[in-house]
Amino acid sequence: MCIKNKKKGYLFILDSIVALFVLTIGITLILSYRFPQPVTQQAEIYSSDLVSFLTKIKIQNLNDNYIGLNGVLVENGTITAVDNTLIEQTGEFYFRYSNSSCGGCLSFINDSMQSVTHSLFLKQFNFEIAVDDTVLKNRTVVYLNKAKPTKNTAELILPSRRFIYGIYNNTPYGPYIMEITVWQ
Repeated sequence: MCIKNKKKGYLFILDSIVALFVLTIGITLILSYRFPQPVTQQAEIYSSDLVSFLTKIKIQNLNDNYIGLNGVLVENGTITAVDNTLIEQTGEFYFRYSNSSCGGCLSFINDSMQSVTHSLFLKQFNFEIAVDDTVLKNRTVVYLNKAKPTKNTAELILPSRRFIYGIYNNTPYGPYIMEITVWQ
């Protein structure tokens, strides 16, 4: 009788060790599971590069057929200050549009941004430029790239804001808050 009880004891202990091992693995897997996070490093670098490009590159340094130094908008006199950066020129176009002195200025913004940025885009990113007018207290999206993905389904949204002000025809304009939003 004693030998049978010894065998049952070993099986019970072995069964307990296997159960404890399975529970430990299960709890470890549950606690170590994390929801997938979007990879932000590439998006942050891309957003930073785009904002730097728009805020530092001057029109006189662009080799673009539409908005560059020898481009259509400079040649026909629409752009007179070629030492403006792209975002400063966007601010000037917005000022001219909001004062009703240039009916086509929003299309100039869209066409020039499309012309300059079409080769910069990776397929998984998109961006828009919006102007917050502090005087009129309104927000206007002046450029939205038509590429995918849409902002509603974005996994990661990175906004960047810049103050824009300047002078056009001896009239000061601004300050405008330009928001450049990049999403993935």
